[in-house]
Amino acid sequence: MAYRLSLRKKQLLVSIHVFSVVAWFGGAMCMLLLGLYMKHADNGEQLYYTLTNMHLIDITLIRYPAIMVFVTGIMLSIWTQWGLIKHCSPS
Repeated sequence: MAYRLSLRKKQLLVSIHVFSVVAWFGGAMCMLLLGLYMKHADNGEQLYYTLTNMHLIDITLIRYPAIMVFVTGIMLSIWTQWGLIKHCSPS
């Protein structure tokens, strides 16, 4: 029999998963807003600082939360009743 999470561990893992999704979505919205702001930049200095901020957001709010979403999603699918590929098979 496969390892199953206790209710408390599952709730913790789901909380981490949801928090990571929210951070990832927030980072995507920030990137969108900065991209729209970049359209109206007047000089190269504004472009430089906007792109620097976009790079920082990409590293902190896009890359790592996306990795956490992936890892916690795999862990939840393996350690709960859903299974990793259980519901993907054709009927």
